This record gives sequence, structure tokens and C-alpha cells, in this order.
Amino acid sequence: MCNLNKIALVATVLLAGCAASAAGGADDAPVRERVSLTIKSWGKPLFDWTLNPDGTGRYTYSDNEGSTGFHDYRLVIKSISVGPEGHAQIAALLAPGRRFAGGEMPCERRITDMPYGQIGWGDAPAATVKFDLGCRSAQADPVLEGLQKAQDAMMAWAKDAPVIETRRPER
Repeated sequence: MCNLNKIALVATVLLAGCAASAAGGADDAPVRERVSLTIKSWGKPLFDWTLNPDGTGRYTYSDNEGSTGFHDYRLVIKSISVGPEGHAQIAALLAPGRRFAGGEMPCERRITDMPYGQIGWGDAPAATVKFDLGCRSAQADPVLEGLQKAQDAMMAWAKDAPVIETRRPER
């Protein structure tokens, strides 16, 4: 076989392997890891939650009932359980942000003084991306839309969940 034919054969085998890999397999199952989201405004935590792969987690929000101002609030912490399917839903909504983990999302248009925060994946969390809801771009918009849908779902699930702690924030 001449060298050109050998090169063509090797290239064909390599491309076939890539196509099989791209088609998916058992190793392409979604990673089941803790996901988290924190949303703040002017340093005040608005929402902070974590969701484990089994669907259990904690949902914290600031409650201004009876407050005398923006920074007069209490933190309400609820225990939630939405099952592995709920976790998969939230993880899929937050997945577009994963490609920016460890870096920054591109920002083309900025609206100042909007809430900001962090999406996390894994324990501690192992991977994070910071966001600013006022920072818009073609790359950032799907991430921000996903995190808004994730927050809406978590808020709905937490609505009737049991309160496990209420406290004033540390200052």
C-alpha cells in the first residue's frame, strides 16, 4: 500500500472514532454534581441555594417583612427536596454558564446597579462563574436566561418547603 493510501486509511479510522465519540455513549451521561446559585444586590443576599444530585438542598432568601430599610432583613432558610429529576432540570438550565467557569462572561451592554452573583458546580464549589444581570451579550444572555429560569423553579419549589432556620445576617 502506498503512503498516500495509508494516510487516507488512518485518517478515515480517526474520523470514524471521532464520529462515534460525538454520537454519544454511556460516558456522555450528564455529570451529577451539586449546583448552586447566589444572587446579591448591593452586598445583600437576595437568594442563595444549593441543590445536590439527589435533589435535596437548601434555599435561602432575604425577607424584608417588618424591615426599616434595604439592609434590615432576616435570612429564611428552607429545606427542599425535588428529586434527581429536579436536579437534572436545574443543572441543565445552569449548564450554559459552565463554559465560562473560572473566567468571565463577555459583556457588550451594561446596565448598572443590577443584581449580581455566582453560579457554582461541585462541592465547595469546584467551578464557578460570576455574573451581573446588567451585563448583556449574545454569549451571556443564554446563561442569564437559564439562571433566571432555575431561580424561578427553585423559588416555586421552596414556596411550601419547611423553614429550618431564620436569622439576622452577620455584619
